[in-house]
Amino acid sequence: MDNIIRRVMASEIKGIAPKNFTVEVVISDQTVDRFKEVIKASAWKKGLGNFKEHPVLLSSHNYHGLMNQIGEASTIGVKDDSLQAKFKYYVNEEVPNLEAAWGWVLASKGVAAYSVGFIRKAGYSLDEEDPPKGVDEEEYAQFQKAGVRYVYTDVELLECSHVLVPANPMCLQNSFEQGNVLRSLEEQAYPMLAELEAALKDVSQYQSVLKEDREFFEGKLWEESDTEIMHRLMDPSLCSKFRSFMLKKTKPRIRGIMGKLKDSEDWKLQSLRFLKEDGWTMEDAKAWVKAHPDLGKSIDEEEIAMKLEDFEETMESLKAKFNVDFEAQMKISLESMTETLRVAAEEIAAKTLAMLDVELEKRKIEEIIGEGKDKEVETDTKDTDGVLAVFNSITEEMKRAFDVQS
Repeated sequence: MDNIIRRVMASEIKGIAPKNFTVEVVISDQTVDRFKEVIKASAWKKGLGNFKEHPVLLSSHNYHGLMNQIGEASTIGVKDDSLQAKFKYYVNEEVPNLEAAWGWVLASKGVAAYSVGFIRKAGYSLDEEDPPKGVDEEEYAQFQKAGVRYVYTDVELLECSHVLVPANPMCLQNSFEQGNVLRSLEEQAYPMLAELEAALKDVSQYQSVLKEDREFFEGKLWEESDTEIMHRLMDPSLCSKFRSFMLKKTKPRIRGIMGKLKDSEDWKLQSLRFLKEDGWTMEDAKAWVKAHPDLGKSIDEEEIAMKLEDFEETMESLKAKFNVDFEAQMKISLESMTETLRVAAEEIAAKTLAMLDVELEKRKIEEIIGEGKDKEVETDTKDTDGVLAVFNSITEEMKRAFDVQS
């Protein structure tokens, strides 16, 4: 990281909002710094894009350890020839951060100082008598008169840090580096030291609150019911949807709960469920979690995309669709059977009446010409075959209908 340049700026706190733990700060202007360098306000305009994607507020440029991020820049931009930002401190979060809490105490007292880490993209030195091509001559002359050594015209902001430098940070940092603490600086710092001393009296109160927050959070991390022990890895309110899958299939089993993050397509491991019927105890579960610190990193969304619960959900959906379709088909079949039976009944009735007419006609002939002479008279006796065909048709239709039901 040798190419990263860090500068403590003459920061000015423009506004403080205690309710949401935010401060509005002028981070950088075109003042000549202690290195005899100037960062032009316009130099920041091109180099804020990457920072806005990850607008971290660090503690003292410390890149090692996640707890060193004590806040974030909710807004940042160039205004009135200066780089200005609104910083939100991570105070009263679900996981306590003492560094952030104390940083907020200093910021709320108006004694915070801020430093920027950036990469130089372009600039020019003032060693030559004449300015480089494209540089305003009058501005160049003013910078030379002020003893400026170098002017940055294009920089990329990497991070902002809250640093332990009270107001007038340039002089105080110079004096420490040179081994001289000037009496005038002590006099200037005295009012601020008095405020700090008063703030220190409130440390025990902050520590008490943070301890309560920590104990409350620890209580939420682990919960126990009659059937399982639950270990929460992420606040469920951050998720819009959940999936359950068997993380450890062999006994003693562990069920995992994946959560889909709100306003995102990402899935994260939200909690673990240790099944008591397999012998899990709270002590054993905590030991297992401690032995698997990278558990969340090893779970990939694709690995749980079609787990058991997904299959069950799919099966339920198909079952519901099948039931709807089956009911519709049965309705159609019953309507068809009803119509077939109606037609068959009409045909049977017609055939039966025809048979009766034939029988009556036969009896009339017997009465007229005598018994046994009726064979000489032609009559239609094939109607019985028609009736049999109708009954066969009904039998086949009913057989098909019952096959569908079974």
